[in-house]
Amino acid sequence: ILLGLSNTYLGLNKAAEAEKYLRKAISLSNQGVLWKKLAESLFAQEKYEEAQKAMSEAIKLEPSGSAAFAQLAYMLASKG
Repeated sequence: ILLGLSNTYLGLNKAAEAEKYLRKAISLSNQGVLWKKLAESLFAQEKYEEAQKAMSEAIKLEPSGSAAFAQLAYMLASKG
């Protein structure tokens, strides 16, 4: 439910609201997909260092998830 709410808020360009729900979801279940979405919400808020740390955590939890590696590379390249 919390992931669904966060996706809705991200779709409405309300990344700060999405972040709130994602942090709550992570406190209940430490999953890579939640960290990945948290990274996306942080990146949307221009919290680049936090976003990179969150994406790194997603990779640590799910090292076979190539999408997280690609997104981390994008974040690093976008930041300059």
